[in-house]
Amino acid sequence: MQQAGISVDTEQRKKIIVEQANYLANGVDGCLVMQSNLLDEVVNLVEAPVPVLGKFSESFLVLPKDLLVMVMQKHQKYFALTDTNESLLRISLLLQMEQLMNQLLGKEMKFYSGETWNDGGQNDTGREYR
Repeated sequence: MQQAGISVDTEQRKKIIVEQANYLANGVDGCLVMQSNLLDEVVNLVEAPVPVLGKFSESFLVLPKDLLVMVMQKHQKYFALTDTNESLLRISLLLQMEQLMNQLLGKEMKFYSGETWNDGGQNDTGREYR
């Protein structure tokens, strides 16, 4: 299983998720909203976790922060990101299995690999990304 990139140890998967998620969040000057109950749930949904960042439409930010975070966590199993002032960013962290990544890349969602976004441009912090 390990040769196939699948970790059967849930604690090891948690460690991978937390480390990679924090790395990605730091790359966009974001702070991860990490709730342990969501982490406990997603660690058992994905055997080979690949954290990625996705962007959603800025128009959603007119909704209350708590509502958006609840929807991300409960219905979409995403982790929200905030800036240093705890304002919600229009970037969220999700987990995917590596082999599903190509199927999930679409026009509406833009993914960040830790160094670049898949569409080029600027992130929400104003820093350029390619």
